[in-house]
Amino acid sequence: MKVVKKAEKQSRSSKVGFLMASSSAPRSFQRSLMERDTADQGIVTGLTMAMAYALGAITQDGLEMLADQLSKNGESSDHEANPDKSDRISLFLSAGAIGVGLATQYLFRQKKDESLAVASTRTGGHILARVGQAGLVSQALEAGAQKIAKGKNRRQSELVYSMIVPSGVIIAVLMDRLLYRDKTVNDDETNYGVNKLKSVGIGVGVVAFLGGLSFLERSTARIITNTVDKYSPRLNRSWLPIGHLASLGILTGGVLIGIKKLYGDIEGGAGKLEAYFTKRPTAKEVSGSKNSFVPWKSLSVQGRRHIGSRLKADQIAKTTGAKISQVKEPIRVYVGLDSAPSENERVQLALKELDRTNAYSRKQIVIISPTGTGYVNYVMSDSVEYMSLGDCAQVTIQYSKRPSPLSLDLRGEGHVQFRMLINGIRKKVQDMPASKRPKLVIFGESLGAWTSQDAFLFEGTDGFAANLIDKSLWIGTPAMSKWKDYALSNKTLNTDVEQIGVFDNYSEYEKLSKLERNKLKYFMITHYNDPVARFTTRLLVQSPDWLQEDTKRPPTIPSGTLFRVPGTFVQTLVDMKNALKPIPGQFVSTGHDYRGALAPFIRSVFEFDISDQQFETILTALKENDKNRGKKKL
Repeated sequence: MKVVKKAEKQSRSSKVGFLMASSSAPRSFQRSLMERDTADQGIVTGLTMAMAYALGAITQDGLEMLADQLSKNGESSDHEANPDKSDRISLFLSAGAIGVGLATQYLFRQKKDESLAVASTRTGGHILARVGQAGLVSQALEAGAQKIAKGKNRRQSELVYSMIVPSGVIIAVLMDRLLYRDKTVNDDETNYGVNKLKSVGIGVGVVAFLGGLSFLERSTARIITNTVDKYSPRLNRSWLPIGHLASLGILTGGVLIGIKKLYGDIEGGAGKLEAYFTKRPTAKEVSGSKNSFVPWKSLSVQGRRHIGSRLKADQIAKTTGAKISQVKEPIRVYVGLDSAPSENERVQLALKELDRTNAYSRKQIVIISPTGTGYVNYVMSDSVEYMSLGDCAQVTIQYSKRPSPLSLDLRGEGHVQFRMLINGIRKKVQDMPASKRPKLVIFGESLGAWTSQDAFLFEGTDGFAANLIDKSLWIGTPAMSKWKDYALSNKTLNTDVEQIGVFDNYSEYEKLSKLERNKLKYFMITHYNDPVARFTTRLLVQSPDWLQEDTKRPPTIPSGTLFRVPGTFVQTLVDMKNALKPIPGQFVSTGHDYRGALAPFIRSVFEFDISDQQFETILTALKENDKNRGKKKL
């Protein structure tokens, strides 16, 4: 009889889960930061439904356990002994969950600079209210099915499940119209021309896959529990869910082994020699040459690309129209992750390379923190070399060989290493006469922006000034950069906020007065629709300011786009995949692609004195270089 009770509890929880999942499906089609194709929409819908199901089923399980305890009251805990009482208690708890959930959301309504605990409490209330609503609906469906089926349990169950999906969809549509009737939502705002039927099909496939993993976990747990029960029944009667802990441990171990292999494959691939860069360079001005302290093979794919694509003096002269006597051979220093075994040794190697190439005699040294793979933006590097007529040096130290999303665990090493490099360069130039001292500028893109900013965490802008940094340019700064939040908080004495500029595009900078422009030293170029700059785990529990405040809402986000749990998190996560799809030679400024904004900002930020005609010629050359690299698939 208790087995029946357990099955009924699981059934109620699964019904609530399915209602939550089906109600989340239509909401998953709302627009987000980037356009999605049919396959991406399917992934968004599937992941959103799976997470909604899990939230609903787990929360309902908790309510059922509470109902079970209340229904005992000294009597048998068997549902069939007093089904009416158990149903009344479940009904009462579902109604109570709605009340408690709504009250929690009201008491902990969102405020600026709220803590994560407050946001999580409010979202917990939101989920509780939704589960309570789904619980009431599921009981109503059960009651209706019972009358129709006339005691036939199997038919009753089939009727309930057949009504769950349409009920969930209807509830979602009605609730949205009731709560958000002031928002104008039309078809253009809720889809990107995707095939909704195919997207739903892909979504169901994603849910089925995740359901398969869940079934595997439960089956493994059942086998382990039965084995423990057979050979050590006293152990199995403990409060610990031994079967689930062991099965989750097995699955987690398998995932970790897979991740380790993935990391190994990626890092191994980063060391391969490409056909275009098999020969070590001969120019003494670059790392990896026969004069260099850095072995060519130790630079990894991205390092060799960066060094191998350096502009030569005759190229610069031809493009800019300058005399060859006015142009210098640019310096590019790059130290790979495999060039030395520790951060300290890699920094020392970079400093030796700067000395060897006589980099401190140049007008400008660009100190670069690369992305996770070690990539340095070609457009930035070429722009600096063209506009400076080669009178520059660029220095980069790699801290990872994996893509940025897989390198988050290495960002600590990245910003420590970057700060060590800054310290070493500052010690070298601080005693030089001001007239002969090179300008020190910082460049960071994406994860490189994060690591180079957090190298000065809690130092505001004073930290850069104390280390003789003249200017900084960051593109696509991730949302989780702590220095950015600290510096822009207007609460610190070591930060001159007037020196920091945050722009979506160059025209915003041009609109500033000359006085305002002259004050700026630290530039963050962040597109309104860049999901890398918007994504954070807080999206699981907290509505971001770009959906809360109309003044901060990106122009690409229509008014009908609302904060959803867990939909906004999933949509922004998938948006990151679509944030960077560059077409070689076609410069745009959208998502995480900043090629269209780089050249004009570099000209202004790094204060290059070139004519408009030279700038246009350089821009044409930059696009041609980009197109040629695309042909080489670099």
